[in-house]
Amino acid sequence: MPPPSSVRGTPIGYTSGPIRIAVQCDDVTYRRKTWMSSGAAEWLRGSGGAVVGRILLRPDAAIARYVQGPALREIWQTHQAGTTDATVSLLILLALETWLQLFIESPTPAMPLPRLSEMR
Repeated sequence: MPPPSSVRGTPIGYTSGPIRIAVQCDDVTYRRKTWMSSGAAEWLRGSGGAVVGRILLRPDAAIARYVQGPALREIWQTHQAGTTDATVSLLILLALETWLQLFIESPTPAMPLPRLSEMR
C-alpha cells in the first residue's frame, strides 16, 4: 500500500487520481522518462539504417526542400553514432518523405481507396 497522503497538512488517506498524483508523485514527475522501448533506434542504427539513410540523404529527396541538408545529415550522424536518440524525428522525416513522394511529387498521385460501403 502507498503511504497516506495529505493536502496542506490535512491527511486524506489512501487516494488515487489527480490529488494523489499532485501530492505524491514528484519522483515520477521529475524522473527521466524512457517511454517504451520499441527496438526502432537499434533498427535505424543497424539493418534498416542503410535503407533509411539512402532515402533521406539523397540530393533529390523531396524532403530536401523542407529540411536543410546539413541539419538532416547531423541528425542522422548523431543518431548513427549513438550520441542522441533521434528515432522519432527520423521516422517522422521518413513518413514525410514517403508522403511527399506519393502525393506531391508523383506524376500520377495515388488515388484514395474506396469506402467499404462502395465495395462489392
